[in-house]
Amino acid sequence: MKKINVNLYGGKGLFGGREHPLEAETIYCDKTDNCSLYKKKQCLNVRAPSLFSKNCKFGKVEYKKGFTSRAAFLFTFKYHKFKEKYKNDKLYNVLSFPYKCRLAIIDDYVFFDAPHIKYDSDNKVGGPWSDGENKKWFTIDEFNVDLLEDVCRFRPKALTGEEIISYQEKEVPEILFQLYEIFPCLYASLVERIPEYNKSFDYIGKEAYVKTLKDGVILETDRGDFKKQDGFLICDEYHVLFGPFGVRNLIAKVPITDDLVAKITSNDQVDKDTVFK
Repeated sequence: MKKINVNLYGGKGLFGGREHPLEAETIYCDKTDNCSLYKKKQCLNVRAPSLFSKNCKFGKVEYKKGFTSRAAFLFTFKYHKFKEKYKNDKLYNVLSFPYKCRLAIIDDYVFFDAPHIKYDSDNKVGGPWSDGENKKWFTIDEFNVDLLEDVCRFRPKALTGEEIISYQEKEVPEILFQLYEIFPCLYASLVERIPEYNKSFDYIGKEAYVKTLKDGVILETDRGDFKKQDGFLICDEYHVLFGPFGVRNLIAKVPITDDLVAKITSNDQVDKDTVFK
């Protein structure tokens, strides 16, 4: 397996408090060529708070314990050496945890995280308090229109018996959007069966990787508008307060790197190749 990401955890807290020993996390995987999340610079194996933790069935994660900066002199030296080793790695923090992920395709499996739902042995949908399994991984054959229709029509109930309104209002639209983005053929089959799910998606407000936006689009900022052109973002009149020689307007030319992200302000900026963060 190839190494795909390195991260460090622990150390001094942002607001003080107890210092924890450093811990290095190295992620390895051989499915990156067939992973819709990796294309977005995301990975389910990146550490996240337990509330969001999902973990991928593929790859492996290696942990190594380090030291605190408050240890004796010898260990203080080791603390900085340990920290520099991972901080200077070219794969340090290149992947992030996909907090908003509801759907992903990894190799021959589909990761599908529909909240408030459990499944029985035949993948029939049940509520959060049913005896089913909190299943999140399905084979390509299992992940079909019948399953999606059940999930999208379902109305889960809270322990008190009341419907969880946010599921139909927020979760189902997000599932449909990610299905349209990642699995367009299956989305087309679903809306053919349920026409009311055939929507014109609004991308405004979502973040996308600039590299995957349409060429020639204009990205607005409060100091000037940038045009995507020939691998650069170019602004002919970038306003500055303290420019050289008293100049207030500069020509700005920003190289488009893989990690450059912009907020969508017009649906015309997006096409089928756009990758959202």
